[in-house]
Amino acid sequence: MTGFIVGILITFFHLLLIQPMIDQAEFYESLSSVETINIHEDHHHNEEVHHHNEEVGAHIFGYDLERAIFSFIANILIATGFSFFFASALTLINYSLSYKRILLIGFFGFLSFCLLPSISISPQPPGTLQADIMLRQFLWLLTASFSVIGLGLFAYKKEIKWRIINFVILIIPHIVTILLIKVSPVNSLPSDFVFKFIFSTIASGAVLWLMLSVAMGYFYKKV
Repeated sequence: MTGFIVGILITFFHLLLIQPMIDQAEFYESLSSVETINIHEDHHHNEEVHHHNEEVGAHIFGYDLERAIFSFIANILIATGFSFFFASALTLINYSLSYKRILLIGFFGFLSFCLLPSISISPQPPGTLQADIMLRQFLWLLTASFSVIGLGLFAYKKEIKWRIINFVILIIPHIVTILLIKVSPVNSLPSDFVFKFIFSTIASGAVLWLMLSVAMGYFYKKV
């Protein structure tokens, strides 16, 4: 139930905030070849290019039903998967759970699966290149896994030696990422647009985990 409800809500958030930027990034990407056209070509050809750009721009603000449906399905699957992680964390905790503690677990989930991986593997819109997609997925999984372990130890181990171990665990995947991703992003997008996309994606992750915390807390206490 949590995964289904949160999947619906985050899909609306995605369509309103993230999807328009993805469409705009694809628009910039489609224009990358047009920018190389010689500015001294005849006026008739320039009018054709302008007309083509208008058609692409109109497509940006159109409603792509197929893409929206696939996004909806993907968001439900993602939210359901994270709900299982959330439920496992709630089950492993022996003491009485308050909404404050449930929100804290959600915050740890946001750190582990969204914010910390974004430090070295930032979300990339279309038109950018930062290593192979399979390598990026592997590094994201590595960072998320180490973040869960490190933050889990942080919550239960208070001694100084464990704090040092936690720091080492949290920093290892970022060092591995720096060593493996040696190419700079090839970017056809304005830098401010890329920064806005990264910020919006992280904000979307924060909204996802906040809604997971609220919904999971509600159903957990009902059960």
